[in-house]
Amino acid sequence: MHRLCQKNFGGAGELLREAAEGKAKQLAKVRKELEQLTEETVNSFRLAGDAHSNNYAFDEALIAYEQALACVLREITPHLWAVIMVQVGRACHELGVRAEGAALHYHLSAAVEAYRRALKVQTRRYLPQDWARTQAYLGTTLREQGVRMGEEAGGRLLEQSVEAYRRALKVQTRWHLPQDWARTQAHLGTTLREQGVRMGGEAGGRLLEQSVEAYRQALEVQTRRDFPQDWAWTQSHLGIALREQGMQAGGEAGRQLLGKAIAAYQGALEIHTPETLPWHWNQTQHHLIQTWLALEDWPAAATGFVRLLEIYPDDAEAYYGASMLYHEKLFAFEEAFSLSRRWFASRPEDLEARGQLAEQCFTTGRFAEAIEHFAELLANPEINPQIKIPLQAFEIAALLGLNQKVAVPEKFEQLCMAIAHQSGNFVLEWAFAGSKYFIARNERLMPYREWLLALFIALEAPGRDAILNRLGEDIR
Repeated sequence: MHRLCQKNFGGAGELLREAAEGKAKQLAKVRKELEQLTEETVNSFRLAGDAHSNNYAFDEALIAYEQALACVLREITPHLWAVIMVQVGRACHELGVRAEGAALHYHLSAAVEAYRRALKVQTRRYLPQDWARTQAYLGTTLREQGVRMGEEAGGRLLEQSVEAYRRALKVQTRWHLPQDWARTQAHLGTTLREQGVRMGGEAGGRLLEQSVEAYRQALEVQTRRDFPQDWAWTQSHLGIALREQGMQAGGEAGRQLLGKAIAAYQGALEIHTPETLPWHWNQTQHHLIQTWLALEDWPAAATGFVRLLEIYPDDAEAYYGASMLYHEKLFAFEEAFSLSRRWFASRPEDLEARGQLAEQCFTTGRFAEAIEHFAELLANPEINPQIKIPLQAFEIAALLGLNQKVAVPEKFEQLCMAIAHQSGNFVLEWAFAGSKYFIARNERLMPYREWLLALFIALEAPGRDAILNRLGEDIR
């Protein structure tokens, strides 16, 4: 400033330039430090998101990825911004498929929006592989949206899913990116399958054929030797498509397709074991059982349910499935009783389970034990009529098994009153095939066989009045 006052502009300019250069160096250093700190911060947030994702804590993962995104400007580092945007989309997708109701649609829509924003940077021309990968992610989320929506809107989303996968496959060719190609082929097969099931008829059948072909093409790359887990995943989904084909085809052709579905599932289960991949094993085992049921292979389906219970002893679907098959289809009453006794032992407050056990005491000839169960259950004022009314009928049958005919008229009157108090469209959901089979063959019930069979046949009638009309008179 002194030199400026003396109008020594040349000297002042030199001093100011030197000062500015010093500050510029400081600024460059600060910028470099800021750039490094930003990079470290972004990487830390992304790694945190990855860690949360690996732990299935997708809500925490989403927070971390969004924090990373907040540190990045699309204008300065567009590629990094797009990569993080895809990570945001994937976290939203995982949250969506695990949610219900409004939250489900919110997260899946957010995932679609994130992918589409990323694709504005990840163009096919400049970043073809990133573009194709994000197109495949988009296809998967659109499919998950589609299967959860109604016919028209869901159908459009499934079409968009197919289009996204086909776009991805223009870059992910079998020769240049075989693993990506196979993975996208398999996902395309799943969307085509969903379309085929939804559409039905000849058009649906053609889509299922395309689905099966897509899976089989994927398996040409995803071999069991080189990619065992991918191979097993695709085998399992191929099994679902073949099952759907078989269900649509019917007849002998349908049975052959169902047989091929079983072979596909069983192959997958050689890799998807309960010890190594329990979730995948569970899903594939359920699909296998459903296919056995479609083939009416009751022994195999029952064995499948029991195997599920060995690994997941609290699986109610597996218990009731096995119990129903043993009791209503195979008439293996001792097996059904043993299964129900074990199930009820750990759930003594479960009225439905106790009702099952009580019936199975009856169909194994344990009449006195059955009556004890019936008495306690029927004394409960909260018991549902769908359980109460069948138990009243079983109680009558058990009393006759003990030759206590004198107690039956009063019990029969109580049964009729319970039915009369129901609405006109009342229909019992309880299955009586096993009990009727037992009644028709048990020697102790032989004197009352005709009357008892007529009683249980009447209970199967459609509607309250039809049941009452068919019940007739009591045993007197």
